[in-house]
Amino acid sequence: MKARTIILLAVLSLQSAWILATTVNHERSLTQGRVVQLETRPVDPRDLLRGDYVILNYKISRVPRPRDDGQPRGPNGDVRGFDARNGKELWRFHTVPRDGEPGSETWEPGSRKDRGGLNVWSFMTVDEARSLVFLPLTSPSYDMYGGDRKGANLFGDSVVALDCKSGKMRWYYQTLHHDLWDYDLPAAPVLAEVKREGKTIPAVAQVTKQGFVFVLDRETGKPLYPVEERPVPKSTLPGEESSPTQPYPVVTPPIARQSMA
Repeated sequence: MKARTIILLAVLSLQSAWILATTVNHERSLTQGRVVQLETRPVDPRDLLRGDYVILNYKISRVPRPRDDGQPRGPNGDVRGFDARNGKELWRFHTVPRDGEPGSETWEPGSRKDRGGLNVWSFMTVDEARSLVFLPLTSPSYDMYGGDRKGANLFGDSVVALDCKSGKMRWYYQTLHHDLWDYDLPAAPVLAEVKREGKTIPAVAQVTKQGFVFVLDRETGKPLYPVEERPVPKSTLPGEESSPTQPYPVVTPPIARQSMA
């Protein structure tokens, strides 16, 4: 049996998202083509292919108009896994947790319904040896007001590790609670190694818009260097309930200026 290659093309339009799955034989001539409609929302060019799986993110518009993350209610940012051979959806991770799912308790009752935003704005990263995909997630909508979504709002501004095959969450780490500043995670998680006491620890490093660097254990999500929950000023905006504390890395230095003299 001759080897074959499947070419996946993401085709964007205003109304639909399609993947064109085309089989190619060893001479690279087209032998079979098939179009699979995935959803009525556009896919993102930063989606990725990992072996037999295509992992797709929802693209959320930044323009403040109805049904995007410039409004409190709108498209969700769920991440989905598909079979690369036939386009079948294998799993879906709810970035805004549903009733009874882990993280749902961090939202004010009723505030999760139809909540917009909270997608992968940057790039995902895969650890092939562990079959893990790392998601750098954004803030929930609206970006700069949270009076209608009181709570820490998982999995906003979190690094989330999922099993590539099943979509099951392995761990998460929230870098910012109850985002009010559009501090979406801006870059792909970086796979790294930490040398400690003669041992090599697999790590994943995540930078933030504030210039922080969180270095986490790749298998557990626990910080490999101390992180403090520090008291922060309270919002004075009527109706807002800002988080009383925020996480601050205390060993890894910031990579950007965080104050002005």
